[in-house]
Amino acid sequence: DKFMITLLDAKHQDVCFAACGVLINLTVDKNKRPILKQDGGIKKLIDCLRDFGPTDWQLASLVCKTLWNYSEKITSAVLFFGENETSELLELLPAYLNEEIALDVAISGSDEGLIEHHKMCWESEFVPVAQQLLRTVKGKSEETGKVRQEEEKKNGGRAAEKDSSGCPGEEEATTRTCKKGHRDTEALPNSFKKKLTLKFES
Repeated sequence: DKFMITLLDAKHQDVCFAACGVLINLTVDKNKRPILKQDGGIKKLIDCLRDFGPTDWQLASLVCKTLWNYSEKITSAVLFFGENETSELLELLPAYLNEEIALDVAISGSDEGLIEHHKMCWESEFVPVAQQLLRTVKGKSEETGKVRQEEEKKNGGRAAEKDSSGCPGEEEATTRTCKKGHRDTEALPNSFKKKLTLKFES
């Protein structure tokens, strides 16, 4: 499993394609999904999507299917993918779902048959799963943002109360200080109880 994740560093389309085929099956098993993030697999998959997506929509669809399986019933995109990885997905997926951007590479210097095949792969294989993945990442990012705003409001109110009633006076400042409250980091769920109706296997 870890070897397949290492192969994503090969920067070769065929090797990445083969590795993604194995990782799709790996991420069907909820007990093995954490391996993907622990070994840097999320970042490596996104790198493959960025490097090869516009020229190989079949590979791009495999990357998205792997990430989609991994994201089953996630509660927070940032917690499960990582903050930088979430930002990259929110940048890449909308761009690659834009037909003018997505198919621009294929149009330059290609014959009509190849262009048509490239477009068909984009429409039938990449777009459906990329839309689902984007919807999940975007939705769970927005939910996390709302939760953070609510927490910040609550913590701000507590800080204001402490400033007005709990802070020491000037004569006490040398012996004790006021401490602001800290939010606890949301714990990563240990398991997933329900399965999605949509799952991908190679």
